[in-house]
Order: sequence, then structure tokens, then C-alpha cells
Amino acid sequence: MGMSIVLIVLVVIGFFLYGLFWMKKVDRFIGHVGFTDAPSALEVKDTLVFADLGQMEETQAALQTSPRAFEYISEPALPEQAAYETALALSHNDLDNILLCAQAKKRYPAYTIAVCNNKRYLSVFQDYHIDSVAFSIGEACAMLGRCTPSW
Repeated sequence: MGMSIVLIVLVVIGFFLYGLFWMKKVDRFIGHVGFTDAPSALEVKDTLVFADLGQMEETQAALQTSPRAFEYISEPALPEQAAYETALALSHNDLDNILLCAQAKKRYPAYTIAVCNNKRYLSVFQDYHIDSVAFSIGEACAMLGRCTPSW
């Protein structure tokens, strides 16, 4: 009788630990990947351009001859209502450029082009798997004509 109670207690503890193991896996999934809208559920747009407010005129002039459709933002936060085939980060702040490209890569499979203002940080851009790194707005805009989105 005493052995069967011990066995029942061990089985209950085993089921509890097994459930705890799977709950941790589910929590990790939600924390890292989560349940986000698939890019196919979002409106897919061509190119998102991130530039400082002082750079907008220069950026728009550089992109004027491109046949692409552009949406411009001045803060490194992706719009929630759309997915973009290409993200172009042209700010004077390298950290903001990396942040925008990393978000675009994580949220949808965007082709990313960023301006690296300080060449010492080039390895950081490469660590974040930014597809193309330029050292000026003109160079980044020229790269835009050669990129092929991953969709």
C-alpha cells in the first residue's frame, strides 16, 4: 500500500514537471517569435525610407527618378499597418539605421539598405545582416536600383 502511494505521488510530480517543461517552451515561443500578423495579411508596400527631417528634401530629390513607390518616416519605428519589400535607412544616426533594419528583418522579410556614417561600426551593420551598407545617401539610393526584394 505504501509503495503504491509513493508511485502515485511520483507519477503526479512527473506529469506536473512535464507540463511545466511545455509551458516554458510555449512562453519562450511567444516571447521570441510571438503571434504576429503574417506579411501576407498586411498590405504589402514597395519601399520604406527612414531619414532625418533635415534630410527629407535631399532624400526625395535623390529618389525622384526611381519608379518605386516610397513611404517616408523620420522616426525609427515601423508602421504597423503595412509590410515593406525594402527598407532604406538614411539617418545620420547609425544606431537608428541599424534599429530600423533589424525591425524590418524581424517583422517581415525586407531587403535592407542602410547608411553607415562611421566606418568603425561597419561590423555591427554586418552582425545585424543588413543586406547592403552604403556610406552616403547617394550611394544608398544607387543600391536601391540594384536590390532584389526577398519576397
